[in-house]
Amino acid sequence: MAGKSRTTGKRKKTRGNRRSPAPRTAASASVTPTQAAEEYERLVEQYPEDREELLLEAASAWSDAGEHGRALALYERLLDPDGPDIDQPDLVDALRINALWDAGRRDEARTAAAAFRRRHPRHAGAWMFVAEVFESADETATAAEWYTAGITHALGAGTPVTADTVEEAPDGFDLETLLIGRHRVRRLLGAAHDDWDDVADELHQRRASPLRGRMRPLDELHDPVRLKRLAQGVPML
Repeated sequence: MAGKSRTTGKRKKTRGNRRSPAPRTAASASVTPTQAAEEYERLVEQYPEDREELLLEAASAWSDAGEHGRALALYERLLDPDGPDIDQPDLVDALRINALWDAGRRDEARTAAAAFRRRHPRHAGAWMFVAEVFESADETATAAEWYTAGITHALGAGTPVTADTVEEAPDGFDLETLLIGRHRVRRLLGAAHDDWDDVADELHQRRASPLRGRMRPLDELHDPVRLKRLAQGVPML
C-alpha cells in the first residue's frame, strides 16, 4: 500500500524551500526513499511546528523503502497519548492500520480496523485508506462495506448523497474517491447499480475533459475483466 499521499483531507502546509528536506532530496531524483525518510525525521527537531506533517512524510518514505516496521513506529509515535496533540488522529490511525497490514501483521490490522470503526470517525480520507487495504487484499465485499460506511459517516446520517453535496463538502475529494471506490468494488461483486453508483457516475462525468475525446463511463473503466488485466500489468487502451 505504499506510495499514497499522506496529506489526504488536509491542505499540505507550505514550508518553503528553506524547509524542504535538503536540496538533494527536493531536487535530485537519485535520493532514495530511505534517505528522504531520514531527512524528514531530522527536520522534526528543526521545525517542531510541522512535526505531524514531517513524520507522516517520513513514514510514507519508509513505506516506499519497504521498511514497514519503521513506518509503523512513526504512526504509533504520533498517536502516543503522552505526546503532542495531532490534527488528524483518525487519518494517522488509518495509516497505522495500512502499515500493520503491509508489515504482515494482518490480525493486528483487523483488530485495529474494528476499533477504528467502533469510534465512528468522520474523516473521509481515513475511511478510504482502510477500505483500500481490504480492496488490495481482494476482500472485495469487506472493502465495499468500508467504502459505504465511510460515505455515511463522513457526510453524516440523513445527509442526502448527491453530486452537489459531495462537491460542496469540505472533504469532497475524499468523498468522491470513496464513491468511486465503492462503484469499483461493487462492479467486481456484480452488484446491481444503485443510487450512489449513479452519483459516482455523475461525479466522474463532471470531471471529464472534452479535450480527451470520448469519456469512458465508470462501468467500462471498472469492468472486472479490464481491472484484472490491469492488475496483471496488461496494457489497456
